[in-house]
Parts: sequence; C-alpha cells; structure tokens
Amino acid sequence: ASNIFVSIGGAPCSSVILFDPHRTFSCVLEPGGSGINLPVLVNVSNNWNSNVPRIFSYQPPSLRNISSVSTSGGDDVYITGTSLSSSSHLNSIFISFGPFPCVPRFFLQSDTIVCTVSEGIGANLPIYLNVSGNINDIN
Repeated sequence: ASNIFVSIGGAPCSSVILFDPHRTFSCVLEPGGSGINLPVLVNVSNNWNSNVPRIFSYQPPSLRNISSVSTSGGDDVYITGTSLSSSSHLNSIFISFGPFPCVPRFFLQSDTIVCTVSEGIGANLPIYLNVSGNINDIN
C-alpha cells in the first residue's frame, strides 16, 4: 500500500491497509483528533478521489470520571473520558454543568481535560460536552 496516501480532515492517515481493492481500506490516525463530517481524501498512484466525496466523523465524547469540587467556585474539575481531543484543539471544546460553563484550561493527559467552574453551580447537573461539533449530553 506504499502508493496510497490518505488524509482525513487534513491529517495524514498512516498504516493504510486495503481489504477490498478499490473499495475498502483502513488506516491509523494520530491520537487526539476530533470533528464531524471531515473530508476523506485518497490518492492512489497520483490519482485523487475528488469525484466521489467521502466524510468521516470521530466518535462523540464520553465521560469515564469527573472529580468532585466544592460549591465555592474557581476549582479545577478533572474530566476523564474518550474523544476529548488534544491541546491543539482546546479552543474547540465546550463543557457545561447544566447551564453553567466549565472553562477548559489544559489537558492533563490525552484523555483528561481540566476546566474551571464558577461559584455555586449546584450538584447533580447534566454534563454537556461538545468537542469540535461532536456533542454528547451526559445526565
């Protein structure tokens, strides 16, 4: 598959494997990608697939764990999950507890984001995650 180049949303895809020539392939994207309806471009022997547009969407974000915080506000909340993206996409993440935003600050690891909550947001609120347009409501 050395004469095949694949990019998804502008990111190169490595380790391309053909399963059914001219029809099906798999490839590996770098961790931390995000987005929906990203263009898939395939080049086989210098021929692009420009006449048949294809799109790809990452899985929506999911939550595995969230740290507890006081209601005094200003605390860091550690959110661990999947499809949370990477630090280069920090500005494309929106997190809220009910109607109250939790401002993304940084990534601790590829699966953990740290955000700051305001004072007095309450308890047992639904969590809303939006990563590059990929949305998940967690109640």
